[in-house]
This record gives sequence, structure tokens and C-alpha cells, in this order.
Amino acid sequence: MHELQNDFLTALAASYDQQPYFSNVFPWSAPAYLRAAAYLYGLETPPVAQARILELGCAAGGNCIPIASLYPDAEVVGVDISATQIAQGQHVIRQMGLHNIQLLAQCFSQLPVELGQFDYIVAHGVWSWVPEVIQQALLRVCQQHLKPDGAAYISFNTYPGWKLQEVFRDAMLFHGQQFGAPNSVERAREMIPFFQHGLAADNPLKTALAEQAAAIPTGVENDYYIAHEYLELHNTPIYLQDFTQRLARYGLRHIGDVEARNEYPQRYGAQFAQHFKLFAHGHKGVARQQYLDFALGRQFRKSLVVHKDFAAQAQTQMFSRSDQGPADLTRLTALQFAGWFELESHTKDVAGQPVVSFYRNLQHESVRVTDPVHRLWVEYLHECWPRPVSGRDLLRLAQQELPHLNAPSHLERLQQWYVQLPLNIARSYDDLPPCLHDLYEGLIPGIYPLLAARAQEEIGMSDFNAWFQSSTARFSSAEMQILRQLAQQDQCPAKEGGSPQLSAEQVDALVANLRKYALYI
Repeated sequence: MHELQNDFLTALAASYDQQPYFSNVFPWSAPAYLRAAAYLYGLETPPVAQARILELGCAAGGNCIPIASLYPDAEVVGVDISATQIAQGQHVIRQMGLHNIQLLAQCFSQLPVELGQFDYIVAHGVWSWVPEVIQQALLRVCQQHLKPDGAAYISFNTYPGWKLQEVFRDAMLFHGQQFGAPNSVERAREMIPFFQHGLAADNPLKTALAEQAAAIPTGVENDYYIAHEYLELHNTPIYLQDFTQRLARYGLRHIGDVEARNEYPQRYGAQFAQHFKLFAHGHKGVARQQYLDFALGRQFRKSLVVHKDFAAQAQTQMFSRSDQGPADLTRLTALQFAGWFELESHTKDVAGQPVVSFYRNLQHESVRVTDPVHRLWVEYLHECWPRPVSGRDLLRLAQQELPHLNAPSHLERLQQWYVQLPLNIARSYDDLPPCLHDLYEGLIPGIYPLLAARAQEEIGMSDFNAWFQSSTARFSSAEMQILRQLAQQDQCPAKEGGSPQLSAEQVDALVANLRKYALYI
């Protein structure tokens, strides 16, 4: 058995060395977001500023390097089996001059005991792509290295939704086998137009398969996704109920999805929520969440995991709630919120007042708003971006600006707003990275060295902003010159005449764009 495990680990390392995974930040795994989510579920996890954070399967460090950069007093450790990716991450760390992070090239099943315990453990995109023996090792790490009041983030492909994805995986592997190339990304991609245009009219899965095929990323830069999502030796989705049983063997408990709004039927429409409430009445906890997964066809989960004894301390948690969702949304008033929402259009009534408003966020998602209080909050967040606003301040704003509306209903409106809109959240002001504090002005820490490294060489890593969102923005040589100046001084170079290659207006536009993407505060 030990030899088989070593053979698998060797093959897995070779797979990621040959086809490195593009290393992104994952906003929901950010420690401040995890702490906010835990608070909604009734748990107080450690403050983030000086936390110890461990990431398993960190690739080149695209998710943990930003944590170390934005939280200089935190201690960060990343572990990955791919020596190639770890070396790339270590190169970036040297470029950024970071001293509070280390990346280890090894399997987390062999994690040194002397690493001690951590406040937060992150395992994104690991569970479903390793055999059960390595999954057990992951849970042992959480059991042994997670502090008693800490929180872990474990994401995984889940049923029933991934049964549809398995059709693609099976077809891609089968197609490659016909040409003696079962792991060929090029052959795998040939199946995408087959599912889009080659299915029989009476195929009962035709519409669902065609839509799923259209969602698969195109372009050679996304070959890594095809290779590891569909062609990897192991891809083992699991029902939530079975996942929680696995956790229980190690004294761990699933609390809910880190993006807690995902557990609320109201997010998916009023009619659906009403029907689900009637059907799921009397069910609670994981059973209720599993029914919801069946109803939604959920494909992916982001599980907040804690020690069993710690979970028992929650006063308002999913195990004692039934008809409501698992989190306590009255706690939203204590959170910090942020969001960028650009107004696209209003539909107005005969008096010229907005009835329906449409906004677009930085992820190019369209947001529809009908409630006047929600509209007020969305526009206020946009005005304050990228700095946050507390839930209590949002309630005060609504009472001040719209006094004719029923003030006691504002808390209910806040809960509806959270469930319906994609928002950035943090537990408290103190949990925010220092660059989001009131007196900070300038580029966010570490971003210029990373952008410069990406401009000079091919690095399979995205940039990051103050809210752990990613992009792959490119800048001209003249813009990089301005970015270098911004990194070296507190004031905007536009005030000093700008760059010889850019006008003052162009410099202003660049800085405004940096603010929009929360790269400059």
C-alpha cells in the first residue's frame, strides 16, 4: 500500500510539473472572509492580523502569497507536491521581499510535526483530485494542526451536479483512448463542439450538456484546467452527507458553505424558496443542505470545517435551526461590507423614480435591484469602494436617507440584501488588511513587484487586490513606469507632470482604473 501511495504521489507531482495549475486567489478562502463566515454561523475564530495560516495544495502560491503580503504580521505556510510550482512561488516571494511565508515542496501527508498548529487551514481544489488515502491525510492534518478554535476551508466537487460533469470526463477520456492519447488536452477539446452541436434532438440531456460545454474555458492558456479537471487520474466527487461522515471520523464537523448565502433557498427565487420551505420543513443541518443540493444540482462546495467540540459552542448554528437557513443573519450588522457596482440602467415609473436598477460588478455579473434601500446601499458601497462599510452604518444610512420607510424592517432588508447580492465581507475593521484602513493611500503592498515580474517573464500566477479578487491585467511599459513611481512614493505622479510617455489625463485614468480594481487605495 505504501509503495502504491508513493507511486501515485510521484505521478501526481509529475503531472503538475508538466502542466502547472495557473495559481489564482480564491476570495472565499481569504482568512478575513472565513472569520466573517464563521461568525455568521455562531463561531468566533482567531483574529486575522497575526494569525498562522496553512494552505495545502498551494500550487505556486497565488492564494497564500497575497495573504502574506497584505498581512505582514501573519505567518503563512504553503505546501504543494509540485517542486516546479513551489520553485516558481519562491522566486516570486524573493521578488516581493516577503519574510513571513515559506513554501514547502512535499506532500501534506508528510507534514512535519514541528510546524505546529494553525488558526486557518485552506485546501482549495485538493480533495476531489486525490485518492481516499490522501483525503484521509488531509483530514488528519486538520485534526492535528488546526487550533481548537480555528477554521478550515475545504472545497470539493459534489453530487448531484457533478454527475453531469462526469459525462464530459468519461467522454474526453474515451475519445483520447481511441487515438492512444487518453490524457491529451487537444483530443479532449474535440469533444466540446460534439456536445454543443452533435447531440441528437431527443437526447434528454441535450440542453444541459450544451450549456455546460459552452462554460468550459477556451484558449490554450486554460489547458491546465482541462488537464486537471477532466483528465486527472483521480476525480472523485462526493455527496455532502458522505463528506460530513468522513469528517466525523476525525472529530471534525462541516458547518456550512463558506459563502453562507448559498445555503438560503431565497437566493434562488421566491417561488423556489416557498416550495423548498414546505418540502424541507422539519429537516435541519446537513440533511436540509443535502436536500438543497439535490434541488439545485450543486456541483461545487466550499465547506467551513471546525473541530467537533468547537462547533458545539455555537449558540445559533445549523444543528438547531430548521425552517431558517443555518447562519444567524442578525449578525450581519457586525460585519464589514464592500463592493463595486457600476450602474447600467434604471427602469423608471411615470414619476421618473427608479423601479428596477441594473448594476454590474467587477466579475461582470449583472445585479438586479428593486428595493429602494438595497439601491441606496449598493450605490453607497460603490461610492466608498474599495473601503468597507459596516452593517450598522448601512442601517443608520437607510434610516437617515429614507425615513419614510419602516425602520424596523431595515434589518430584514439587510438580510435579504446579503442573500441576493455578491458582496465582499470581513468580520471586523481590525481583520481588514492595513491597506484598507482609513489613513492608507497608495498601491496595495506587494502588487508592483508581482506585476513587474509578470511583465518581465511568464509567471503562472494572477495578481490580487485588497479584497482577494484576481485578474490577469497587463500594463504597457509606460504604465509600468507610473506603477513603479506609485510604488516608490505616496503621491500620485500625475500631480508632478506624469510620465514623458503619458499625459496627465492618461495617468489619472490609470490611477482611476487601479482604484476600480482595488489595486490602489
